[in-house]
Amino acid sequence: MLLLAVAIFGSSAPAPGQRSTTLTVQDAEWAPYYFGGEGLQKGFAKEVLERCLPAGGLTFEFASFPIVRMFNYLRSGQIDVHVVSHTEEREAFLFYGQEPLFESSYRPIVARSSTVEVAALEDLDGLRLGAIRGVDYIDWYQEYLDRRDAEGSIEWAPDNESVLRMLLADRIDVFVNTVATAKWLAGSFGASDEIRVLDFEIKTSPYFVVVSRASTRVADPRAFLEAVDRCIRDFRSSGEYESLADRYMIR
Repeated sequence: MLLLAVAIFGSSAPAPGQRSTTLTVQDAEWAPYYFGGEGLQKGFAKEVLERCLPAGGLTFEFASFPIVRMFNYLRSGQIDVHVVSHTEEREAFLFYGQEPLFESSYRPIVARSSTVEVAALEDLDGLRLGAIRGVDYIDWYQEYLDRRDAEGSIEWAPDNESVLRMLLADRIDVFVNTVATAKWLAGSFGASDEIRVLDFEIKTSPYFVVVSRASTRVADPRAFLEAVDRCIRDFRSSGEYESLADRYMIR
């Protein structure tokens, strides 16, 4: 297991033969929500988690896994806690909190110089379309990607940074990503003025703290999530939440 970033609150090593009670919390490379590693920027979601997970009364540490393995580990309980959007399928292996940590909107991104406009999915036909492998897009858009993939008319990228670089290098005409991520990364490249976010909405979803139903380290998931939710609500009502959101440009 590769530990990229660790935040432990009052933890101590378990005695020989004793099972660890320290929670494993998924970290990620998803700017500006997570940055992974131990750099100066932690990410909006990670900073809120570091503030509010202690309200649940358990020690924890962050670890980063690739997206496919991450979902497998949430199913098996190897990851105890994460922040994800809601789907019925995930209800089968996750307990959900009730207070959104943040809301994220997926929309088409094009070059500033592009004349492309998208008012319906078919407007993407004939365009050089980029997409990121492993991202859990909404069903109707994923079905479109699957059709384009079968036709061989899609350019796959391994991550957010790569697909944006493909757009800036004129290798693709359009890709779909979260607005905050596209804007943050473009800014980090010094290319804020080189992209344009279209109005067509693919998906807008709130993201919640979740606990794996297979976790052996959270004895009472509902009580744990209620305590974390209360902290998030209190934080959202404070000016600190707004300041943090502004710092990470998620609004």
